[in-house]
Amino acid sequence: MNSIEMDNNHHYYIGTTTGTVFRSEDHGKTWQKSTDPSPGYNGYILLKSAGDVLWASSNKSLWYTANGGLSWKIDTVGIPSGEVLSEISQAPDSTFYMVTNDGKLLKSEGLDKPWKKLNFTEFVKNIYITKTGDIIINASGGNLNIYKSSDNGATFNKVHTVSVAFWSSYSFNFVIPYKEGFLMLLPGNGIWFTKEFNTYTSFWNNTNLINFNKLKDNVLIARDVNADKVYYLNGN
Repeated sequence: MNSIEMDNNHHYYIGTTTGTVFRSEDHGKTWQKSTDPSPGYNGYILLKSAGDVLWASSNKSLWYTANGGLSWKIDTVGIPSGEVLSEISQAPDSTFYMVTNDGKLLKSEGLDKPWKKLNFTEFVKNIYITKTGDIIINASGGNLNIYKSSDNGATFNKVHTVSVAFWSSYSFNFVIPYKEGFLMLLPGNGIWFTKEFNTYTSFWNNTNLINFNKLKDNVLIARDVNADKVYYLNGN
C-alpha cells in the first residue's frame, strides 16, 4: 500500500505498488479489489481524490474514475511526457488543478478536457481550493511562499512567507477547515491559523510536525517527522 483516499460517499480506496486498487464501503472493515486502472500494469499506483472523482497516477500515465472504480479513463491530453501526479483539487465550477511531481501547476476545465500549464515560476508543492473557489498553493522559491488566486488561477498574490526547514520538502495534508477559518501546516514552521488566507497567526509552533488530519469537526491528529509521536487535539 502506498496511498489511501476517500471519496464524498466515504468509500476508501488503496493504491498499491503492483498496479492494483482496492475499495472499502464499510470504513475499512472489508476490502474488495477494484477494476485496475490499466490492466496488465504492475507498477506503482498513487491515488488522489477530488470530490467524487478518483485519480490514479503512475510513471506511465494518469487515469480517473467517476463511478467508484468500476471503470477508468486515461487522461493525459496536454500533460508533458514524464509528468507524474502529486496533488489534485477540484474547484466549485468543476475545474481541476493538478500539481506534478516536479512542481508544475496544470489546469483542466473539466473531465476529458485538455490540461494546460499555468504560468507560475516557483516550484509548487501543495494546493487547496476553498468552497468559494479561492486557490491556495504552497510553493518554494528560496522560502516557503503561500499564494492565493481569486480569479481561477489567472494571477496569484503572495500572502505569507516562512523560512525553509530541513524537512520542508515533505508534502502531506496542507490545509484543514477549522472552526471559523483554516489551519495550515508548513513542515518546519508548525501550524498556522487563517480566516481568509490573507493574514496568519501561529497556532502551534511545533517545528517537527509534517502531517495532520481531521478525525471529525475540530478534532485533529498530527504526527512528527520521526514518526514516533502522534498528537491529538479536541478543539470543541
